[in-house]
Amino acid sequence: MALVAASLPDQITPGQALTVTLAWQARAAPSLNLTAFVHLLAADGAILAQDDHQPTGGRYPTSLWRPGEGSLETYILHVPANAPAGPLTLITGLYHAPSGQRLPVLDQSGQAAGNHVEITTLTIAQ
Repeated sequence: MALVAASLPDQITPGQALTVTLAWQARAAPSLNLTAFVHLLAADGAILAQDDHQPTGGRYPTSLWRPGEGSLETYILHVPANAPAGPLTLITGLYHAPSGQRLPVLDQSGQAAGNHVEITTLTIAQ
């Protein structure tokens, strides 16, 4: 699976919803039904907001996808009104919900590079 595009605002507002749109694509036929996550992290790594769901809302499970197939997904994260000042990091990844195991992320050379992708660093709107 590959994250092929992301769309999101440059700043976030505490107490408001943060809408993130991601495009996922199968590079090979997945054998599992996967769940995607988008987490907003504080500087200390604490999860401030998250949205986890299966692509297509589970209507077309990833285990049925063929290479090249994908989906455009919207994730809505509710930013706490007391979100801390400072940089906040937005990450995403995929996991197998029954086991909770995240899929590894591979770099361009095919080497393991953790279990999530950092999408961007956001700032709190003034």
